[in-house]
Amino acid sequence: MTYWIIAIIILNLYVLILTNAPPVVKLNAVMVSVIAFVALIRIWQKKRERAMEKLADELKQLQKENEELKKFVEKVEED
Repeated sequence: MTYWIIAIIILNLYVLILTNAPPVVKLNAVMVSVIAFVALIRIWQKKRERAMEKLADELKQLQKENEELKKFVEKVEED
């Protein structure tokens, strides 16, 4: 999905910069590029959010393991 959006942005920038298109076509290229750019940012934010949730879950697991190991070490030291 992101590759298609990047391709759309590149094509619209090509139309905007390198062609002798009428102003209406250039305006359309700008609008589509902005919409595609916003969509790309939203996709990246969702991916980042999912990655952060995974990291938070891993951190909770590691903290739980750490507490268990601390209890085990205290128990071993007492004996």
